Amino acid sequence: MLRYETLMLAHPDLNDADAGKIENQINDIISGGNGKIFSFDKWGKYKLSYPVKRHSYGVYLLARYELPEDTASQVLKDLQLFFKIKVNDIIFREVFKKLDAGDSLDYMKPEPVEGGGARVPFETRAKVDDTEPKKAEEEEKKSDENINS
Repeated sequence: MLRYETLMLAHPDLNDADAGKIENQINDIISGGNGKIFSFDKWGKYKLSYPVKRHSYGVYLLARYELPEDTASQVLKDLQLFFKIKVNDIIFREVFKKLDAGDSLDYMKPEPVEGGGARVPFETRAKVDDTEPKKAEEEEKKSDENINS
């Protein structure tokens, strides 16, 4: 049996019921290939380094499973199709990784931020970011007026 893990980045409003549905569907695909899912964790909400599909936050899910060598490639293709076709509006990104058989299944995850610090609305950010160029423009106009006088 080969061990794999799939890390998924999901919509920030993903709730436990939707995560359970995704887990059941992934379990159906894996068990259809005579595999076994042995871990499915909802990590929580995290701030992203850059926006993904216009979202600054996302929920991470981690699935770990075993697949027989003869069906592993087909099951992985089925999982990729599942992510691209059925849940592409919920799951933004996914990555598959083959695990070494002798490695421990323990892992450490960072603490989720569930909201985090104060978020500035886009309009306010645009006004704050525009203050320096406006000051420079005003100073330039004043110096042009002084030269023309």
